[in-house]
Amino acid sequence: MALRIVTDSTCDLPGHLISEHDIEVVPIHVIWGKESFRDGVDICSRDFFERLQARDDLPTTSQPAVGDFATVYSRLVEKGDSVISIHLSSKLSGTYTSALMAKDLVGGDIHVVDSQNISLGLGFQVLEAARAAVTGSKNEVFRAISSTMHSMRFMCALRTLEYLRKGGRIADMSAFIGTLLNIKPLLSVEKGLLVSTERARGFQQALARMIDSVTSSLPRGARHVVGVIHAAARETAERLQEELVNRLRPLEVYLTETGPALGTHAGPGAVGIAAYSK
Repeated sequence: MALRIVTDSTCDLPGHLISEHDIEVVPIHVIWGKESFRDGVDICSRDFFERLQARDDLPTTSQPAVGDFATVYSRLVEKGDSVISIHLSSKLSGTYTSALMAKDLVGGDIHVVDSQNISLGLGFQVLEAARAAVTGSKNEVFRAISSTMHSMRFMCALRTLEYLRKGGRIADMSAFIGTLLNIKPLLSVEKGLLVSTERARGFQQALARMIDSVTSSLPRGARHVVGVIHAAARETAERLQEELVNRLRPLEVYLTETGPALGTHAGPGAVGIAAYSK
């Protein structure tokens, strides 16, 4: 019997952390025309972004089916394990609802948690939950999730407005004017929603504002964990990581490439920061 952590593939955790902590990951689905892929199984982030840049049409993403979760839950529960399943914000996806339905279907000791975040904002909650689960105490796991959730800062900067336009998130004229003026939006997570909170003139200014905004919001004297997320922009992400290390001297720092959930709308070139304090 064990206490097992389950999440979905939008968590963007580096693979070595998933393996090291024996985290179960249920993939979201990526639909491109008549083709369907399981994120991280049938298509990796690198192949996704190559395809995204080569095609005019955008894919759609879909939460895992109830049966996808039920298969994982059943396997774990049948071994006598307890399950804590942590997922993408319910305000951004139906993933959390699918997991709840699977819980009711399977029964057993299963708890489903709405992370109220995305990408590493979710992933870091999963990581801290998996670390706490080693003790076997559910109360400690829930405390770890709550603490990480409420101290989390997540922000990303977009290099282009084109993918927001293609996805219908902004109008053609707004995208045209934004491109003409070299406007770069910054997105952050607020109350479970991904919202545009700032705008910068040029991508370098956007990066500088993002770094300033995240670092200034973290409590002084605390120990920080930092993640840099990128969408086919590793060199930019590495420079961002170096700057964050110099400023924060974090306890831990990770660099990861995002997948379809964020990448479809942020587009290639986007970079982001997820950070929390211990």
